[in-house]
Amino acid sequence: MKSKKFKVLLIVLAFIIAVVIFYGFFPHKQFISLYSKKEAFERISEEYFNMKENFDVVDSLVEKKVFLKNEMEKIEIPAEIYPEEIISDLSLYAQKSKIDVSKIVFSESMPVSLDNQSTDEIIEEKTENSALKIGAMIEFTGHCDSLIEFIDNISNNNKNIAITDINLLSWTGDNVHGTMNLNFYAVLWN
Repeated sequence: MKSKKFKVLLIVLAFIIAVVIFYGFFPHKQFISLYSKKEAFERISEEYFNMKENFDVVDSLVEKKVFLKNEMEKIEIPAEIYPEEIISDLSLYAQKSKIDVSKIVFSESMPVSLDNQSTDEIIEEKTENSALKIGAMIEFTGHCDSLIEFIDNISNNNKNIAITDINLLSWTGDNVHGTMNLNFYAVLWN
């Protein structure tokens, strides 16, 4: 019996010694500290990778902006609208078409809405990249065929001119007299 009690006592004593050694020598504070540092490292790593993704997105957007800006500059859209150039161009088209332009009246330049913004909102915001338009009303006299050629010359130019309407005031035989409203557009790049 003694030997059985002795074996049980020995096992209990060994267990107690093992527990004392485990709790006495095992670095609990360092283990807990290591665990919290591991959690902090994982959290910081996740934030770092999210931030890196954000920087990658920003870099790709900047590259895309530069690319699109270069593409837009290749398109020959004037950066400013000069009435002198408009008069010169219209005079050239009129001479080619044998149309007599007797009067040109300009409107003030206005910002162009690229989306559903009102003109007042565009003026208030003064965005970096914006478009402007200036209207011109011309009074002309000539033959019908010359008028069609004049319209074709304006439509087929490399400038941004839009014919908004044509009013024929008189039409006698082949001769026509009327007015034409045009819009000239420019894009300001920044």
